[in-house]
Amino acid sequence: MAQWGLRVFFKASDVTHIRAAAYLSDPEVGDPLNKGLDFSFDPGKGVLGIGELALNPRLDIGGKDLPGHYRFGAYYDSAEFAYLADPTRQESGQYGWYATIQQQVTRENDTGEELEIHPLFGRSIVRSRQTRGVPKTSQGLTVWFSAVISPKETISPMPLQLNGGLLYRGLFAHRPRDNAGIWILYGCFSEDLPDQGSETVLQLTYAFQATPWLYVTPNLQYVIHPDGRSEIANALVAGFEIGVTF
Repeated sequence: MAQWGLRVFFKASDVTHIRAAAYLSDPEVGDPLNKGLDFSFDPGKGVLGIGELALNPRLDIGGKDLPGHYRFGAYYDSAEFAYLADPTRQESGQYGWYATIQQQVTRENDTGEELEIHPLFGRSIVRSRQTRGVPKTSQGLTVWFSAVISPKETISPMPLQLNGGLLYRGLFAHRPRDNAGIWILYGCFSEDLPDQGSETVLQLTYAFQATPWLYVTPNLQYVIHPDGRSEIANALVAGFEIGVTF
């Protein structure tokens, strides 16, 4: 749900920048009776603060200039959260840390674009953007890993999330802008959810860049212990996504 917020960006150097943000986290904004038109401003109902340090080095590997993106951050939310074991009780204050590491390790031909991987539990989004003033990202292999930790298990349904994978741009010579990927995603549920342990997702994906403004991405997932429940059979899931850039 859209919330009031403020973001600040500081570029310390060509390879380092700092971001900070604060958003209202009032859960009542999502009340269906408000029909998405609740513009109230009440910080007393909760404020989410986020801080992030980002490093964007270009490493010399085998005599080739290869880009990397390294992000480290923390957050704190002052809103009220219900106890998982007893929803009638609430606790204020939720916090956690996260890190995302992405590094290209092989290089072929330049494409004039730079890839950014946005990992989410259950799927991962790969976006490309034009680069200016820096060497271009090329076809080749990129490795990435991310972790999110929310240690308060009494109110955090998933205290630990881990994601990682391999992405190859231009796997086939005649398709230099396509992206082929394999991901592993793991989530561990809170001990206060006694019937739920952990869930693992294995995913294969291939993004066809049909035109400069249109991509088509089929993907295949194998979900181990869906919802963290061992009594639920493992699931094979097929997905499909189309994206248009205006």
